[in-house]
Amino acid sequence: MELISGYLNDPALRQSFNRLAIETFSLDFEPWYQGGMLPHGRYIPHSLVQDGEVIANCSANLFDLIVEGREVPAVQLGTVMTAKEHRGRGLMSGLMERVLAHYKDRELIYLFANDQALGFYPKFGFRRIPQTAYSLDVSALKRQDASPHQLNTDDPQDRVLLLRLCERRVPVSQTLGVHRDCWPLSAACSLVPRRLWRLEERIIVMERTDDTLYIDDILSEQPFALDELLPSLVLPGCRRLRLGFCPDQSALPFSREPLWEDDNALFVRGDALPKEFCFPETSHT
Repeated sequence: MELISGYLNDPALRQSFNRLAIETFSLDFEPWYQGGMLPHGRYIPHSLVQDGEVIANCSANLFDLIVEGREVPAVQLGTVMTAKEHRGRGLMSGLMERVLAHYKDRELIYLFANDQALGFYPKFGFRRIPQTAYSLDVSALKRQDASPHQLNTDDPQDRVLLLRLCERRVPVSQTLGVHRDCWPLSAACSLVPRRLWRLEERIIVMERTDDTLYIDDILSEQPFALDELLPSLVLPGCRRLRLGFCPDQSALPFSREPLWEDDNALFVRGDALPKEFCFPETSHT
């Protein structure tokens, strides 16, 4: 058994990794690889390999976060998985220690865990912390004439715009935003295209559930004033909106409350995060 890292250009190992990801998470990485969505050197699988098969993995996503206007080198861990027949042998504990040692110079290491792993990560110096949920009564907004329309990913012009914005978008927030985040942003957009809406030269990642509009991200090449943009995004019948990111210097009366999610629990090593924050929904792996 050996540790092999950054091997996505090796077809045999990539296929083995992909089989394990499908078995564990029902995630097929091959279309993202073939579509060039997994940037070389920024999405790095670290895998234990036995007889040519990936039996355990912890991937590192190298991010440049914008935290209160400052660029912070960070690592988001993801695709943490062990083949069923090799569980209970302590393989992931040893792999996690080696991965953390490799990235010890990064200012922040974080991950999102499901409810089956809540007791695992504190053993490695991670602490669980809440994000902040930002919501707003739509009556606080003055409706605008402009309105978004759903993006058509089969339309060449819409497709070109989406790819361009995934590569060139400005951080959605200077309080906490992600810089140069083509992955996993492009993957998130490809998974649920019906959540993509276009407003002029911007793409809004949002979805309505009952009378609440969830705005997860805003893709724009140019900086924008959130307070001026939000009134144009509200869909008919919505009474409340909720942001999946931090609003910067907003004069709108957002309510704020701690967000604890057992199936998407945030674990952090490092002290770079602001006191109140929300990771953009499209940056989760």
